[in-house]
Amino acid sequence: MTVLRLIRRPEIEQHRTTLCGWLTANGVVDVNHVVDQWLSIEDDNGRTVIRYCAYKIDAEGRCLLDPDDDTRAWTEERTVPLVLDLPPVPRKATPHTPTT
Repeated sequence: MTVLRLIRRPEIEQHRTTLCGWLTANGVVDVNHVVDQWLSIEDDNGRTVIRYCAYKIDAEGRCLLDPDDDTRAWTEERTVPLVLDLPPVPRKATPHTPTT
């Protein structure tokens, strides 16, 4: 796999609404369970995918504890095919300058 674009936490925090809509449009069923550390767009042998990390949940929608470390939530990496291209998301946060 080749990483084509890595989206890190600061970008996710700044563009959460846009990215959640984009993930949903690409088939991520419950964006509320996506861990907000990173997302990546990758080339997987000629197929473009979105890779992300999600919390593992039980039948009642609660996050499960990691069986190897019960102080952490249990997560797993997942991929979905890229169907809709990433909308324009600046790579760096732009500081807000108040106007008076």
